[in-house]
Amino acid sequence: MSSQLEKFLLADVNSRTKESLINYKLFYDLKLSAALDGYDLSLYTPDVDRDGFDIILDDRDSVRKIQLKTVLITNKKDKRAATTSSWDIHKAILRPDMEFCSRLGFESSPFGVGVQGGVILILIDVSESGLSISYAYTDIFVITALHLGLVHKTPKIRKNVFENFYAGVKEGISSEKIAVPRSLFVDAVSPEHLLGLMSLHNRIGYGWWHHLLTIGENEYVRTLDASTIAVSLRILRGYVADELLKLTSGLSKPQP
Repeated sequence: MSSQLEKFLLADVNSRTKESLINYKLFYDLKLSAALDGYDLSLYTPDVDRDGFDIILDDRDSVRKIQLKTVLITNKKDKRAATTSSWDIHKAILRPDMEFCSRLGFESSPFGVGVQGGVILILIDVSESGLSISYAYTDIFVITALHLGLVHKTPKIRKNVFENFYAGVKEGISSEKIAVPRSLFVDAVSPEHLLGLMSLHNRIGYGWWHHLLTIGENEYVRTLDASTIAVSLRILRGYVADELLKLTSGLSKPQP
């Protein structure tokens, strides 16, 4: 049976109220997580929603343009289920920026370059006593790590999911959208871990995607000379996998 709160959140007339309620919780969680690491995370919202991102996060060293999506967990035949299984995301958000696009196999053109942002999925579980909120995340680095098999999800992501994503995200103009399924998101352990997934300062770790660029260049662009790499690609793959396992739940390391 649906609770009064669940009915309230599902009502179209309350959509703006729901958005404010959920977003303020996210903003609080992110700012508190930054404060735990001893800094003030700057958070901005655009005046006009036309460029695909809902918020801008700035930790003084890195800036991330983030699109927000919400999913409500509801009762269906006495089972808890999400109301949505995929989300339309602006291609610009998911494309690498000019500095890194060629290393990940994207064109240095309007069809390959984006803002290198990310998508936060806000998972809302409703009970009689209130809301339980958790976060999932994806961006081109997370999807690259999944595609290259550095970490695995259960159930396994089908090959055609990656094929459809890369075919779609590399075609068309940046303002177009692409459907991104839930399987291409990873679940953050906590808001602090979410900062780590976005490679923003936190107490846990955030440098993993720099190593992913080297791995991606070797896989997508050209075979790298081992003498030009500080450590072996095998070690780099293990490092990225370990960092992602630390930041997320529900992932596993591939068997040797």
